[in-house]
Amino acid sequence: MGRMTPIVIKISGSFIQPDNPELIKSYAEAIIDVYSTGYRPIVIVGGGKVARNYITAGRNLGINEALLDLIGIQVTRLNARLLIHALEGRAMTTIPETVSDLLKAYEDPSERIIVMGGLQPGQSTNAVSAIAAEVSGSFLIINATKVDGVYDKDPKLYKDAKLFREISVEELKKILTDKSAMAGRYELFDPPSLTIISRSRIKVRVVNGANPENIVRAAKGESIGTLITP
Repeated sequence: MGRMTPIVIKISGSFIQPDNPELIKSYAEAIIDVYSTGYRPIVIVGGGKVARNYITAGRNLGINEALLDLIGIQVTRLNARLLIHALEGRAMTTIPETVSDLLKAYEDPSERIIVMGGLQPGQSTNAVSAIAAEVSGSFLIINATKVDGVYDKDPKLYKDAKLFREISVEELKKILTDKSAMAGRYELFDPPSLTIISRSRIKVRVVNGANPENIVRAAKGESIGTLITP
């Protein structure tokens, strides 16, 4: 396959949004930094508030859940398009829409950066990042989120929430099924993504994405945020 080392970067949709082109530029610079150190980034972008607005409007119009998911996925691809443009020729211009597309993109001899959004209904962009890691043989996913890492409960709701420096997939599953955590819907990962990272022994470094530089620090092996171990 490729000569460069694959690395998966999942960016929360709250950071790649049309109302903040400056942050998109900062993310592009951070991804280029990672790329210049010999990694080949596969970047997955979420939908954020624009996707939620479309989904809410669609739900009010009586659109079914599968079609609402497809609308959300289209928004993730629009967000991905903005990031591709900011990467100024270093990224592939086509956005993979299936696992086959992703495999084909990964085999591209130019080894450019791959940027994509969602793939199919019923699947979160976290699950997509796990699939991308599995397909490319990447052993690390950097997950840029709205929080500093993985907590024992939602830090926005609970002042005494405890940050884990390291946590296993099994321990994380317990937290996500715990009812008090569910009340705040503090779900970093859905079951499909946990299954994939577990079976393919993929590590996930969860960092605060408010500062794009954190993805560069994580790629360099700094122990910021939380490391989820398989």
